[in-house]
Amino acid sequence: MNFLNQKKNGVIENSEIFVETYVLPIKVVVIGAVHIAQYLVDYAKSLNFEISIIDPRGYFASEQRFPDIKIINKWPDEAFKEIDTNENSALIALTHDPKIDDPALQHALNKKFYYIGALGSKKTHKNRCQRLKEAGFSDEQINSIHGPIGIKLGGRSAPEIALSIIAQLVSETYKK
Repeated sequence: MNFLNQKKNGVIENSEIFVETYVLPIKVVVIGAVHIAQYLVDYAKSLNFEISIIDPRGYFASEQRFPDIKIINKWPDEAFKEIDTNENSALIALTHDPKIDDPALQHALNKKFYYIGALGSKKTHKNRCQRLKEAGFSDEQINSIHGPIGIKLGGRSAPEIALSIIAQLVSETYKK
């Protein structure tokens, strides 16, 4: 039995060796300190996620709105220099602003994040995909983005949208 891949503890067969596995928290980078992000962070705090928020707009990304969360008040290109990310990282883009979301999406695609989601309507997502295609990303890469983000719960309020996003994130986490 491969305890590490199954994230389980146990005794190795025909031995007296006990294996205890520890799973590091998954890094989740939220782009945009918007209203939905506040609910998203509340949900994520009780799960095994290490949250960072990137938003160059200090008015939104403040300690008062996001207590005990790593906040980076920089543009994504600069902010990602402060976060070690890899294929075990997740990105949630929430700003609707291509100047902020697109560089973050490009970083996540280049680093092969296991989960990439972006908020916006189908039309917004179609435009986003076109910009990424023009930036040189393949259809396969672009199609890995969950957009519009979240599972379809039918909710419209900020907490309901955040719940649909966190549910999709958890679902994708267990697929990897």
